[in-house]
Amino acid sequence: MYRFGFTLAELLIALLILGMIATFTIPKILNSQQDSKKKSIFKEDIAALSEIVYFGWQDGSLRTSDMRPYVLNRLNAIKLCPTSPVVEGCYNATFESNTGAAVLANGSVITDIDRNINCADGCQDGIVIDYNGTLPPNVEGEDYMFVLFNYEEVGVGKVSAFISNPASLALFNEVFTN
Repeated sequence: MYRFGFTLAELLIALLILGMIATFTIPKILNSQQDSKKKSIFKEDIAALSEIVYFGWQDGSLRTSDMRPYVLNRLNAIKLCPTSPVVEGCYNATFESNTGAAVLANGSVITDIDRNINCADGCQDGIVIDYNGTLPPNVEGEDYMFVLFNYEEVGVGKVSAFISNPASLALFNEVFTN
């Protein structure tokens, strides 16, 4: 009577091959999931900001002089820090941030609303979107980007990338081209 089966050596080789495959594929899968999450949060936040600004300009209730309270009060935020995001616990900034912030339900933080950015070419109202909130790395182009509100057309509010900053522009293009 003969028994057919695998030897111990054959089983160990098969497990070794499976382990090597897992070593290469699992990190790629995890990075892909993290990248998809980052892109979807950025898209969600920019869409929400665009909608707030657009409808604010359409109905005449939004003025550039009251951008911060207007936007902060209309965001779907779980926590608002209207005066100092770092002190009030909304954000752990690596840059000067004292213009208010909102922690959104998706875990991202929107801060520096109505910060005058790009004043050499004319000041524009800018914001910072950090998709993972207070978690590191807090590096522009990696987990946060600067964006600007664009008021070029009367009655229209758009959110566009801060084109003068290559890191934010690269991340913006990555999010909206894939």
